[in-house]
Amino acid sequence: MNFQRGKDPKEALCVGIFTERHFDTIEEAKKWFVQNHLSILGLKRLCDPWPTPEQFAELRSYVIKYISYNSIETWPTDNFVDRVAQLYRELHEVRKAIIK
Repeated sequence: MNFQRGKDPKEALCVGIFTERHFDTIEEAKKWFVQNHLSILGLKRLCDPWPTPEQFAELRSYVIKYISYNSIETWPTDNFVDRVAQLYRELHEVRKAIIK
């Protein structure tokens, strides 16, 4: 194993959230991505009211670097990030309904 100074040990060992992930379908990849976006961002709870532009940029970078899938279809990286944005839109709709 070839370790580098300053590099996260989990990343160097290819374990944890910062490793390449391969999925059979785009939908599986998107589902996993949405479920794990907080870990990717290093957060313990949901963003309030939503992720910042910098956090969305970090999520885009993650998709480019770590996610691949078998499908012939190709989706822009933003499609993955849009799924996270959709989660927050839906959560805000639920919040509005409860407050009324």
